[in-house]
Amino acid sequence: MQVMQAEGIPANTVTYNAAVSAGGKGGQWQRALQLMEDMQAQGIPVDTITYNAAISACEESRQWQRALQLMEDMQAQDIPAATVTYNAATSACAKDEQWQRALQLMQDMQAQGIPADTITYNAAISACETGGQWQRALQLMQDMQAKGIPVDTITYSATISACGKAGQWQWTLEPMEDLQARGILADTITCNA
Repeated sequence: MQVMQAEGIPANTVTYNAAVSAGGKGGQWQRALQLMEDMQAQGIPVDTITYNAAISACEESRQWQRALQLMEDMQAQDIPAATVTYNAATSACAKDEQWQRALQLMQDMQAQGIPADTITYNAAISACETGGQWQRALQLMQDMQAKGIPVDTITYSATISACGKAGQWQWTLEPMEDLQARGILADTITCNA
């Protein structure tokens, strides 16, 4: 951004979105949020992509409270949230054992008619895993299957791990058998769980 400014090249929403995203991937969530503030100060419109990048930056740095605040800011500005927005916020909650908030985000998605996908469910199951909520993890995986949302190795690993961490080893057998029956390859994480 500084090189562009030095060369007199005007920045726009697209260039700022790229910079916010890069800041997040570099683990610099404060810088990503500062760039977003700079956008607004300069009158450059922020959009769903801007917020997605900023929320993802918070998720990468385990800043779940900031991620949820950004979602509230989006709503206040009538900027529509998308599945990606909720996925990043749900993942942020999962990383800090905020399983209740992760499940609330899924309910909010449903209420707003925003479709949940495999990533949404995997993040919520991971939140249940870290929060010791093995029964909810199993319920979410069953819900995925009932809705025809594809399950993957991450789904099974998180569900099996949730059961294993809670000492519910008998509940790990069914997902493991189902994984094998579907031809989904177990990875090291799955087998360790």
